[in-house]
Amino acid sequence: MWDFFVKKGFLIISRKKRMLIPTVAGLLLFGKNPETFLVQNKIKADCFQGIEPINTIDQTDTAGSLPKMIEEAQRFFLNNMRTAMRIEGFSKVRITEYPREALREAVRNAVIHRDYTIEGATIMVKMFRDRVMIESPGLLPHPLTLEKIRSLNYKPISRNPIIARTMFDMGIIEERGGGIKRMHDMMLDYGLKPPDFNYDSGYFIVTFYGPGEKIIDIHPKETNVIYAIESSKLVLLNDRQKDILKYLLEHERIASGECTKYFNITRDTANRDFKKLIKEGFIKKRGTGRATHYVLKEK
Repeated sequence: MWDFFVKKGFLIISRKKRMLIPTVAGLLLFGKNPETFLVQNKIKADCFQGIEPINTIDQTDTAGSLPKMIEEAQRFFLNNMRTAMRIEGFSKVRITEYPREALREAVRNAVIHRDYTIEGATIMVKMFRDRVMIESPGLLPHPLTLEKIRSLNYKPISRNPIIARTMFDMGIIEERGGGIKRMHDMMLDYGLKPPDFNYDSGYFIVTFYGPGEKIIDIHPKETNVIYAIESSKLVLLNDRQKDILKYLLEHERIASGECTKYFNITRDTANRDFKKLIKEGFIKKRGTGRATHYVLKEK
């Protein structure tokens, strides 16, 4: 087993001390607390209330092995990202403010390609009301340039090839060298501006611009379906009964009085519709007397 770790570049043999010593890559990938020896191995994440770096509403410092740090950063994004609900046909879907995989890709790139020789410099994640920034210590390795990255016309090169190869072997990255283009395409597919790539004070910075107040208008390829009604069951209903289901998807509950006013029908007609929807397993009745109302039946 140890020969395998030596062959892969995770350990080196010290003939003088007659022992195996972890390499930087081995420590970062498999060490329990690599930050004990490499204090720069951290992700500092902050979420700010507005568009300036003041009024922090959430923050965390993440350390540990690189795979663990990537997962912790993903949780930070999910905890602080805005979401919206939208009705699409007969489904209710949850939309996140940014494509989660694009942010994850940026963090993966940062931990894989950052310059670990810069002591005291950590990866920084900054979430603002209008953008997310991932700042990675170190400039692009030669011969990469900002112009080549921005044009998406570049040949991949890694500052830390052992880490990059191992992340690929572990299935943490899907394709070596394609991260920049994947982020670009995912943002466009989401209906957002492509990411911006820049330098600042020795850091390589990726900036994702969000939808602002138009989060409900973005149209991601993949959405998180919260509730869906099968098309095969809808054929059992008339148009008004289908509209009642759409109303419930949006408003979550409806009473007989609301139904008669909204759909301009009699109470008897409304009650017949409710009985039909209950019978077919779409809705259920709650409350008694004047408090009686109807909600969608859980799947």
